[in-house]
Amino acid sequence: MPIIMDALSLIEQNPFIGIGIGMFKDFGSQTSAHNLFLNIFSEMGLYLGTLISLIIIYPLLNFLKDRKYQACLYYTCFLLVATISGEKLLQFSGFASCFNSVMLLVIFKQLKK
Repeated sequence: MPIIMDALSLIEQNPFIGIGIGMFKDFGSQTSAHNLFLNIFSEMGLYLGTLISLIIIYPLLNFLKDRKYQACLYYTCFLLVATISGEKLLQFSGFASCFNSVMLLVIFKQLKK
């Protein structure tokens, strides 16, 4: 919970431009907020944070529009794990990396149908 409070405090103190990409470790009690969206908004501010969030969420909206519900479910799982696993959308080690890699493969397979 202190990590989340650090991130929210940083967003409140630097709402428009954030603290800078990769700078959470210099301002917070941890190296990242361990939440993708909190990390994005605290480091990039509201402007870029909103833009990046829209780019991340756009495929989900596209799947819903095209009625690709299975791909939508897989992408949602991918986003949930990415959101709670750390500072990056794709991690390069650990369980989250394996899970997200499998989810991406399944999503791409669903798109080809």
